[in-house]
Amino acid sequence: MKPLHRMFLKKDWLLLQAILSILIGVLLWLYPDIFVKATVMLIGILLALYSVIAFVTVLKNNDTNGARQAIIISALISFIVGIILLASPALFVNLLVIILGIIVIGLGLVQATEINLLKHQHHSVSALHYVNPVIIMIIGLLVIIQPAQIATIIVKLCAIGIFYAGVSGLLYTFRLRKPENHDSVVSETNE
Repeated sequence: MKPLHRMFLKKDWLLLQAILSILIGVLLWLYPDIFVKATVMLIGILLALYSVIAFVTVLKNNDTNGARQAIIISALISFIVGIILLASPALFVNLLVIILGIIVIGLGLVQATEINLLKHQHHSVSALHYVNPVIIMIIGLLVIIQPAQIATIIVKLCAIGIFYAGVSGLLYTFRLRKPENHDSVVSETNE
């Protein structure tokens, strides 16, 4: 059996984790743009740090092989991308969402092509089968037209998930504490 103080610390950690999840979920909901920009900037910092560490490591190592040149080129590219992400995080977010929209439109076109092939092989394909790929392509187009709003919606959905995890964790923690109090009352009455 685990000592009582270890069980208490574990329950306190679960409570703290649940409260932090609720707080993060609320902050993400209220400030999604700040979160997206901060995430992109963190990636930029990590890429810049990686490039500096890789470059210093290569300079310390005096091996003259092809890997050294590849590492230097990789470090230089990482540094440039990291600086660009730090300088313009909103541009990167919009570009990423636009690429996502292009992929969605491509999926809609692929699905329409597949339906067209089925139509030529089997004459029983109706025009209603084309509704789904058209809807998919319209969603992709909307993503391309409004990339910042789509990024905000994605972050808000994540905020809802994190908030829900925090609330359910809080309920779970209280449920864990309840039997412990009941057991101590039972043991006191038995003495």
